Amino acid sequence: MEINYYFHPTAEAELFDYIDYYEQQAQGLGSKVIVELELTLRQIETFPFSYQQNHALGVHLAPLHHFPLSVIYRIKNNSVQILAIAHQQRQPNYWGNRTL
Repeated sequence: MEINYYFHPTAEAELFDYIDYYEQQAQGLGSKVIVELELTLRQIETFPFSYQQNHALGVHLAPLHHFPLSVIYRIKNNSVQILAIAHQQRQPNYWGNRTL
């Protein structure tokens, strides 16, 4: 079964904000965020149910390995809906209204 993914518009904006932030910290670091995210998305596509699940909200949390960020997603109609790119230590579940 092929699984496609798409970003919630706010999640996409968050991603660009994090890329900009890390690029300002050190040249090339923003690109490393992109590479890390692409690796995580490939893992999600291959093993969509393998990441930690928040049963109450019906989402999965896939952490990036070298950055304090997680991909928050849900699986719906053979698609992966990316609801947030969330910092792991800030405002837990702020993205909860995106699951409606």
